[in-house]
Amino acid sequence: MRFLRIRHVMQLTGLSRMTIYRLELAGRFPKRRQLSKNSVAWLESDVEGWADSRPVARLRGTAAYSSTRTEPGRAAPHTVMRGIPLGVAPSRARPRPCAAQRVSPAPRLHPGKPSIAKKPKIVL
Repeated sequence: MRFLRIRHVMQLTGLSRMTIYRLELAGRFPKRRQLSKNSVAWLESDVEGWADSRPVARLRGTAAYSSTRTEPGRAAPHTVMRGIPLGVAPSRARPRPCAAQRVSPAPRLHPGKPSIAKKPKIVL
């Protein structure tokens, strides 16, 4: 029985710290153990068991990948990126304005004081 600290778990799994914590919270990663008041670690056997339970990744274009069936109402794996079907913009996304549409703020004469617009000088 060997305890692994977070950095070692990150190296073994290839996952980020936040991903490990999110998976643990969702019940899809082994629970950490309390070593002392301010110290936690994972059992090496638990992490190895989790890694062994992960499915084998398949290459696109292979018969096993292209013949996978999806549930009704779900998009095929190759048409989804980060949970959003390709070609569909997320509802929260706003198109970014192009450079010509961006409006730069008026320059401030004194930091902390509102800017006062000066009248342009007319030279004859």
